[in-house]
Amino acid sequence: MASCLFSFLLFVSLFPSIPAAVPTGLKVRVTDRAEDILKAFGLTFLDELLNKPFPDILVPVTQSINFNIKGSTFTHLSVNPHQAILRFQGGGVKIEIRDMNFAGNFQRDVKAYLLSLKGAGTFEGAGVSATIGLDLNRNQNGHLSVQMSDCRFQADQISVNLGGPLGVAVKTYDYFKSLFRGLFNNQLCPFIETYAMPKINTMLESLTMVMKVNEDRDINIDYSLSGNIAVTPHTLDIPFKGLVFRQGQNVDILFTSERKGTDLVFYDTDRMAFLGVSEFFFNSIGVVLYQSGTFHFERPELTKLQKWGLSLAGIEFPLDVTFTEAPIISISPDGLSINVNALAQPLAKTKPVPLTCEGNVKIGINNRHLVFPSNNIKCKLRPTTVRGKAVKKPVNNGLKTFIQDLLDKGILIPLPDGVDFTQGKIDYYNGYLVIGGNLGMTRVAREKVVKGFGR
Repeated sequence: MASCLFSFLLFVSLFPSIPAAVPTGLKVRVTDRAEDILKAFGLTFLDELLNKPFPDILVPVTQSINFNIKGSTFTHLSVNPHQAILRFQGGGVKIEIRDMNFAGNFQRDVKAYLLSLKGAGTFEGAGVSATIGLDLNRNQNGHLSVQMSDCRFQADQISVNLGGPLGVAVKTYDYFKSLFRGLFNNQLCPFIETYAMPKINTMLESLTMVMKVNEDRDINIDYSLSGNIAVTPHTLDIPFKGLVFRQGQNVDILFTSERKGTDLVFYDTDRMAFLGVSEFFFNSIGVVLYQSGTFHFERPELTKLQKWGLSLAGIEFPLDVTFTEAPIISISPDGLSINVNALAQPLAKTKPVPLTCEGNVKIGINNRHLVFPSNNIKCKLRPTTVRGKAVKKPVNNGLKTFIQDLLDKGILIPLPDGVDFTQGKIDYYNGYLVIGGNLGMTRVAREKVVKGFGR
């Protein structure tokens, strides 16, 4: 039913003053291999439609008889997942359902001349087929918006019981069977267009596209859409800004050629999903580190001789480290490389020591985090004094530990709670990398996301 598609949109969307021409830092590809999990997510939504009243419907039977249907609700909805097909086509997605069964109840008020016949009734349907198509677009605010491109319902097997003496009187009257069949076949699509679609787009527009990643330093990630969604018969490619930033600080440095990276291109469809990460994303992290001011790290493990030498030189910890320029992160077929220039300032009032750190890092995914399972980072100092020579080794070891600890924590990827991304393979290209894998989502997680729909 339509809810399957709407739930799929909610799944997809669950991703300040910034220039409009921001490159794409992250791109997600969902392939048709993920059809089963997307259908399961959508079918979970059916439970949320139970016991939710539909708008009242007034049906003029004749010039003197009106049939008012109030408080219609579904009490049962069931779809065999094998009878539901989700496709990527046109400007978005289309789902076809066969053999859906439902049951419900309603209050009726039949006004015939001067009489008013009120009572409760029930309805049932079997073998229902439905086709819903939605186009996916990016609105001017960078949010996902949807338009219905196709809608068809066909319910040939419908039975109605109007209840009470009236129900007995018209139980075999084919007119009422055809009346309810026509209402179902012809009124559901206008209902979706009039009531459901505005609610869906309002909900999508209200979703925050900025995630706070560090409260202390006010660091955020902008996940608004950076371009249009690309659809093929087997894939859905969704581009995100993927811009890490501090509120109110300038990010123009990111638009230089050496920091923008290259366009993210997917070549494969043999996994459920692919995550593309551009140099732009990593370099925006580097700019934030540069703009975040001074970092502190405590004294590393030292020998007694090293401690004595530092004490003799009047050097105390913690050390203050300040980036002299934004670190540059590059991606090539060999992996991800980092280049850092900074100043190390001991707590004692001594001359700052310039240092350079370089290293190669491999990327991985652990559940919902980008992680760095291996790295080879080396920091070199340029001491020009005896005091600088004394501090060289502890500063070198301490800064390496600091950077490695920073990388070991990983970088959170904004997936809905309960969604797992199981890493399959990683390909490195010039300017970006692509991680292919499979998606997993528990029923409890699906229900949690669905229950928040439209709130």
